[in-house]
Amino acid sequence: MKLLSNDWQKSTAHVVLLLQFINPTEPVEGFNDQNWEFVLGEPLDRAVKRLRALNYIDTIPLATHLELMTVKELKQILTELNLSTSGNKLDLIQRLLNDADFNQLSVLAPRKKLVLTSFGEQFVKDYRDNKERIKRELDELPTKAEIAERTQEEPGPADGGRQRITKGWVRENLKWLSKEVLIASIVGGAAYDILKSYWPTASEAIQTGWKRLRTSQVTPAIRIEWCPVPAGEFWMGAAPHDKDAGEDEKPGHRLYLPALEMAKYPVTNALYQVYARESGLRGDALPYHWKNGKIPSGKSNHPVVYVSYKDAVAFCRWLSWKINSSVTLPTEAQWEKAARGTEQRIYPWGNLWRPDLCNHEGSGFYNTVAVDHYSKNISPYGCVGMAGNVLERTRSTFKAYPYVPTDGRENQEETDRKVLKGGHSYSIPKRCRISFRTGIIGNPINYSGLRVCISNYLDSDGDLTGVIAGNVN
Repeated sequence: MKLLSNDWQKSTAHVVLLLQFINPTEPVEGFNDQNWEFVLGEPLDRAVKRLRALNYIDTIPLATHLELMTVKELKQILTELNLSTSGNKLDLIQRLLNDADFNQLSVLAPRKKLVLTSFGEQFVKDYRDNKERIKRELDELPTKAEIAERTQEEPGPADGGRQRITKGWVRENLKWLSKEVLIASIVGGAAYDILKSYWPTASEAIQTGWKRLRTSQVTPAIRIEWCPVPAGEFWMGAAPHDKDAGEDEKPGHRLYLPALEMAKYPVTNALYQVYARESGLRGDALPYHWKNGKIPSGKSNHPVVYVSYKDAVAFCRWLSWKINSSVTLPTEAQWEKAARGTEQRIYPWGNLWRPDLCNHEGSGFYNTVAVDHYSKNISPYGCVGMAGNVLERTRSTFKAYPYVPTDGRENQEETDRKVLKGGHSYSIPKRCRISFRTGIIGNPINYSGLRVCISNYLDSDGDLTGVIAGNVN
């Protein structure tokens, strides 16, 4: 049997060790019952220290750490800091993050658990994408009998039930991870590769067009898929060949935007309900059509409506905390680029009107449909449903073109007449065009929803950065 290499980057066992940190884990508590030192070729604590020093794993973010604590534990810390203990769990966490002294908080709530960094996640994904290497190194792992022989312990029940890292254990770990990743998409497209390599029958059941998108798990049943929109120029406003363009869509112009990630679908009733429950929303604070606080029957996967601009901003603030990312409503420019790509498209799918591709006045629904109902209503970057169904809120104030981000339109103190895009179930075709824009006061209405994004569009002080107006045509 060939021993594992001392070079940890060539060691499947070290990669398996990294896999343990997909979810926040404390090595001292979780790993004592496994013979890590034997398969790693070095003490466990030394391997963990190296991985931390190389930025593959790190302590969990403070917000995540507080989220894992109980309400009782949070209140105890608040009491120690002489802060109010009123409110729900989200209120308690936000109070600690906003009002507590960081050094005191670090002492009272020490972060011992470690989790993969984005760099660590990428390394694991790249490693596991090499399927032949995985197969070869799995075959080189020692069996349970060989571990027992080398450690002078008998295999089976006599070992006290301690789980050993064997070839079978690693395969089971990968099998579990495949299922976990397929549900939570923690490590991108790696699940598909493993299923294809080890479980061909299962892989056949996966849709061939499955997109390798980064996702954020909000609850075990709800996740958000993010469509990457690369940095670069695009065409904003009316396309030269668009005969239906209104004057407020002109002049068309080229614009540069930094990279961002746009949600594949608009926010659903189901996702908004998680926010409402965790934020303690009641009565009039809930969407108007939720009778007795309940989602209308059969509409869990429909886009949420009756959400005001201020409600949408509060939702983004909650989601940022929930998934530990900077989530906002998109600017009008970000929304247009995600819908259009770099071409001068009139609709997300192209330049010709297709009444069969979106929910509009001619569809006959006169109501929302599920966010994935029109699966071919898809933008060049993979965003679904950016024409029809519901108008989508942006963070931009309605102002004349050309788009200049520093002219006050991105002032978030201004909450009236924000731009909405995309058309809705009552819209005529010309209002489902990408460049169509309407400015409505921030109050909730029955045909407006929201789609969120993640970007570095704002600097640490909340000022706009990196957007440069190009040539105006």
